[in-house]
Order: sequence, then C-alpha cells, then structure tokens
Amino acid sequence: MELASYQYLWETNEYFLEEMSEGYLIMKKNNNNAVLLEDDSLYDKIVEQMIKMKCEIRY
Repeated sequence: MELASYQYLWETNEYFLEEMSEGYLIMKKNNNNAVLLEDDSLYDKIVEQMIKMKCEIRY
C-alpha cells in the first residue's frame, strides 16, 4: 500500500506513538488499540512521517 493510504494516522490527531525499547507502537487514542503493520519498510515510513508531523509520543 502507498503511504498516502495511511495519512489519517498523522492528520486526524486520533493516533499517537508509544515508545518501546526497540521502536514505537502506533496506538489509537480513544481505545488504545495498536495498529499492526506487516511491512517493515512501510512501518518505518509511517513512524517517520508521524514524528515529522509532531504526533504525540508517549514514553
């Protein structure tokens, strides 16, 4: 899938990054569900974009 298909993750303010020991979990704010991605390259691009767009990061 294209990165544009996941724009809602950094544009809607409904998702945040949860910092883990080896990366991040992409979480939905209202119910704490994790977004699972099987494509590591796509995951890296999404996390990079979320950080660039200053999405919330929880530690």
